[in-house]
Amino acid sequence: MIVFLIGCLSPTSDPKTQQSLSEGDDYGCFGVSPKVDDRQVIVHSTPYNDDGSQGVLWNASVFDASSKTMSHLAEFEMGRKTIGTISFTPDGSHGFVAQQDGTIGQFRIEEQGVTVLETGLTGDWYAQDVWFDPADGKLWIVDPNWPENGGGIYHADVDCETGEIGSASLALPTKNAFGVFPLDLENIVVVAREAFDSTAQVFLLDRASLALIDSAVAFTHEDYNLSAVGISPSHVFVGDNSSFSGTPNGFVAIELTTEGFGTQQWVAVLDPVSLVPSKDGSVMLVSSGYGDALHQYLPHLGELTEVVTSSASALPGVGARIHRGYWEGSVLVPENLAIRLLSLAQSQVKDEGKIHQAEGFSGMIGSVGITP
Repeated sequence: MIVFLIGCLSPTSDPKTQQSLSEGDDYGCFGVSPKVDDRQVIVHSTPYNDDGSQGVLWNASVFDASSKTMSHLAEFEMGRKTIGTISFTPDGSHGFVAQQDGTIGQFRIEEQGVTVLETGLTGDWYAQDVWFDPADGKLWIVDPNWPENGGGIYHADVDCETGEIGSASLALPTKNAFGVFPLDLENIVVVAREAFDSTAQVFLLDRASLALIDSAVAFTHEDYNLSAVGISPSHVFVGDNSSFSGTPNGFVAIELTTEGFGTQQWVAVLDPVSLVPSKDGSVMLVSSGYGDALHQYLPHLGELTEVVTSSASALPGVGARIHRGYWEGSVLVPENLAIRLLSLAQSQVKDEGKIHQAEGFSGMIGSVGITP
């Protein structure tokens, strides 16, 4: 892999996760990445109770790759989460969640179950998203408020022995931040309505100093709503699912160059709540939430087509990439009452069927994640 100096990029493929995850990689805090054949645990939220009231239950299950099934490991209570990501440490032992009320939930996966470390951690921030950074063992916390109300990107230390989250400090003031996403060990992307006194929405930063390298305007209309981000070796993708705009919903594909950001392409699609590119960047899985559909996008052709599924997709949510094992590079997508497995390879998205099916209000799926 070629690594460029500041101002040039060597992007990897997967935002919100450990980059270039390989068997035996040593990430320092929380040890060595799991081996290919180690156990993988799927965690998902169930944000409704049987009577339809708001719920706080979570489920952990062991994923059997050969049979494409999930076996129950534990049920636990934390905070409520209806959509979004779950961030794990590189060894898969700890998980972090930004919950609906702005608190952070944290859990530790044990051999026989799950231990909840924080049901709802509070601080001088309102957490919309979190990401554990394996490079420095810190937790990035995204606060979507305006700068005068504490909005921005925060850093918090995580104790390597106990997993305790320390006090957070403001690293970068922003307005309506959506998330922070790694490109590689040198660079990150921050997506927000404003930062660095600029109304661009996509900011390329040096990871260590948070110095600005480049920025891009993804949307020119004022009433956009940031809904999803995906990063491939060649592009940054940013979604807009505003319900109050005269501009159709869709996403922007922004080219990554050795100098920063390049050309852009606009693609119309209803309610893009998740954008997950393949590892090689040849294809991207798009979840259209209110469109009740899954799409594949081919960046080299600029083509968007609907994925043929074995059963109808209902309210697909934010996808979680599988990082090792037989299904490495595939994606888990939460749906209304199911979790669906899709493979991404050779410029094609293929439905591999549902690995979990539930019923009733308490079976509705919110967020889903899988250990590295």
